[in-house]
Amino acid sequence: MKYFHQNKYGAQKAIAINDSILSKSEKIKSYPERQNYIKNTSIEYLKKDLIGYGIFHLKGCFRIFIDPGRFDIANFFKIESENPELGILYHINNGGLKGAFNFLRSQNIFLFIVFFIILFFNLVKVVGFIWFWIKNYKEVNLTILTIIFIVLYIVILTGPLGASRFFVPILPAYLVFAVLGCNDIVLKLTKNEHGIIIGQ
Repeated sequence: MKYFHQNKYGAQKAIAINDSILSKSEKIKSYPERQNYIKNTSIEYLKKDLIGYGIFHLKGCFRIFIDPGRFDIANFFKIESENPELGILYHINNGGLKGAFNFLRSQNIFLFIVFFIILFFNLVKVVGFIWFWIKNYKEVNLTILTIIFIVLYIVILTGPLGASRFFVPILPAYLVFAVLGCNDIVLKLTKNEHGIIIGQ
């Protein structure tokens, strides 16, 4: 909810709404009741703009497929950040793609280069994944449908918080579909008009 309000109203109002809910919840002694209050109040806020939130949620679902994992890369290589708590998700919600790009330009040059290399291959995987389903949707069986259900379940569940680290548990299955799709695209691109593969 915080990121949705940040995207809609700006960071200051989002923090104010979030702090207000948490402040009132702290007066509730029972832990279950406190959590129910936070959940129900958050839902009431989202109900005020269901369409807007739905669009925001779908954007997050798409982002999980292409997120290059800036936070994880920076931590792995121990790259210092001026404001580590204000990551790319913050800048996307606060300033859109332009804000995110400006943020990345201010990062360590190594991180910037690695980011775009990973982003490129993530986009390739998305294309392969989509193409696999376009080409094979009539031939899927229960096993494949179960796997795709798990993949989509994680994607939809994470929603606005969509980040590469949440994708790790389902990455092997996703990669299988993406590679099969990319392989088919490559085969089609390397065939001439007579259907003969170039180089054979």
